[in-house]
Amino acid sequence: MSLLAMLAAQVSGRGRAEIAAARALALQAQLQAATDGAVAETIWHLLPGTQPDWTLDQADHALREGRFDVAVHVVDDRGKLDANLVSANLLASFFSVLGSDRRSASSLGQTIYAWRGGQAAENTPASPAPDGPWGAPNRDFERLDELLLVPGMTPVLYRQARQHLVLHMNQGPLHRAADPVVQAAIQLNTREHHETPAEFQPDGAAVAELVASVRLPDAAFTRRATIQLAGSAGAGGAAYRMLDWSDGASP
Repeated sequence: MSLLAMLAAQVSGRGRAEIAAARALALQAQLQAATDGAVAETIWHLLPGTQPDWTLDQADHALREGRFDVAVHVVDDRGKLDANLVSANLLASFFSVLGSDRRSASSLGQTIYAWRGGQAAENTPASPAPDGPWGAPNRDFERLDELLLVPGMTPVLYRQARQHLVLHMNQGPLHRAADPVVQAAIQLNTREHHETPAEFQPDGAAVAELVASVRLPDAAFTRRATIQLAGSAGAGGAAYRMLDWSDGASP
């Protein structure tokens, strides 16, 4: 009799654990759906002509999705440097501001520029051949972490640089939205190389990162999305393009 009681207790306990796990999975799916809905709603409000119309410099929003309160944080990337567009000289100034010595900063700037298909300066060491160990692709970067493949880029420098860089904006930074590091790089490049990046054009593309989070006492979920807003120059095509879609904390 005692053996039967023990077996019954084990089965009952296992059943309760499985029910609890199923409930946790169901709750996680509901939180994911809520954050996904908040991202979609945020994109809608960021599109021109919607009511109410949100702007990229309005960073934080609180949305109600079903029975959940979702906090949405909008990161305005218009003040960042497009790694596929910025000149070799501005890249060198940027890495100098981040703390690289003048020679290393210049070499890395030229290497990145040549890596994506540009013509490096005559006094700059050549990039690895396409059939070498690095396989320089001579094309635009598709992800920022591809910069780690470029000779001279260290993990520490990449972590410092990535928060100031963007892809797919296809134009110069919005100077008033640039952070102090980008502003310092632009000023240094203007002084040393007499270059000033083109000003951001309001009718051109803009890039923004959206972070939607819902937190409960016993559960949480975060959805991260990066979008390209086409602007009026993109009329006739898609109003926005999804560039990245992931979950979890900031990389």
